[in-house]
Amino acid sequence: MPKLRADFKAGLPMLAADFSPCGLKSRNPGRYPHLKPWGLHTVKIDTVHPVAHPVGPVAAPDAQRVQIAIVNSDPRALSALDRDLRRRGFDVSSHLRPESALPGLIGGKAEVALLDMRTDDVDAYAVLRRLREHSSLPVVILTDSEDEVEEIVGLRMGADAVVRRPWSPQLLAERIRALSRRARASEPGRSSADSVISCPPLEIDTNRMVASWRGAALHLTATEFRLLQTLAERPGYVRTRDFLMDRLYGSDIFVLDRTVDSHVKRLRRKMRDIDPGFDAIETLYGTGYRLTLPEAEAAA
Repeated sequence: MPKLRADFKAGLPMLAADFSPCGLKSRNPGRYPHLKPWGLHTVKIDTVHPVAHPVGPVAAPDAQRVQIAIVNSDPRALSALDRDLRRRGFDVSSHLRPESALPGLIGGKAEVALLDMRTDDVDAYAVLRRLREHSSLPVVILTDSEDEVEEIVGLRMGADAVVRRPWSPQLLAERIRALSRRARASEPGRSSADSVISCPPLEIDTNRMVASWRGAALHLTATEFRLLQTLAERPGYVRTRDFLMDRLYGSDIFVLDRTVDSHVKRLRRKMRDIDPGFDAIETLYGTGYRLTLPEAEAAA
């Protein structure tokens, strides 16, 4: 085998990013002339909507398949994502028009929704807002934008996670499964001896996934509910950001600190809609958050 040239060695990290694991197919033909001494060649493939070709079996390991809904106004991108997720073992329903997808998202069988949030697609934002008025269905935003403002806006509007292109198909699949597992764990009818958390004036029913503050119902997303539940399980104790990220997304999913901060801000805002003087979620700067309930502490 010919000796590797120095400039070729330097390009190895880029090769790992530019070639699919199943066969060397370059996204940029002619970029790697050093391949030719080994009889390899480059083939031009679609650079707009690449479809991953993972090695080995990709079907979901869960016995119960996860049902997801995709909303994307780009037919080619929608088809590619639909095809890839089906290969990974998901049951998929795809929708080109956000407004027509809303009834199915609210009353359908989907366990997780993937909503493509194009910067110029006002309809997608409207669907997310209306969905949050009627459902706690976990929502993952898919975006091309590198601006964190769009991520923050999506989270504040009720999304549970934001994924930017280009993403890892396997990581996206695991994120979907993590959200689904947490949603299933909170389904009504699942047996639990401690399904009700009572910390007056806060009441949480983890089986029914409902919560109230001073007798008024809270309308929370799945992530907001899990966040409040995690804080309420040990009122008065500090929950670090790392701990909260693990509880909300799992230890195998990378999430930025500001994602948790955004969820806390939304949760506080919803609590203050009911109780303008609400200040029970305390920030410990550089550490995390603590739920302080004087009535619960007095009872203890």
